[in-house]
Amino acid sequence: MISFKSAVARLRTQPPSPTIRDHSEIARKYRYWRVRVMYSTTAGYAVFYLVRNNMSMATKAITDEFGFSNTQWGAVLSAVGLTGLFGYLGAAFCGVVTGMLVDRHGWNAALWLYAASAVIGCTLLATTWNRASPLLAGDAP
Repeated sequence: MISFKSAVARLRTQPPSPTIRDHSEIARKYRYWRVRVMYSTTAGYAVFYLVRNNMSMATKAITDEFGFSNTQWGAVLSAVGLTGLFGYLGAAFCGVVTGMLVDRHGWNAALWLYAASAVIGCTLLATTWNRASPLLAGDAP
């Protein structure tokens, strides 16, 4: 089993890798990664597109199974849309904050910040998991 001390030691800043100066090696690695990045980006966008645009096809089955009214289903879809919006805004904000943090304190500080954020987020999710929304429970005006 890995001790905490050895795990922290692995997170320390690693020495920089040697700079590649051979143009044929750069071209070979570029070709290798260019194809993989393109395939993964295309696959990710395709999955995103399918999930986003096929929700209307699943609406009838979902609303029938869970007994959602049109108002409740609208609240669900609004929550999904706002989650995406806040995710994009959060990623943009965190990118700037992480850049400043890494410039000043190194990658370890950013890693610890993200680890602490994950613990806080998981704790909040776990403590609110079984609480019903009044809007979805039908108590909304």
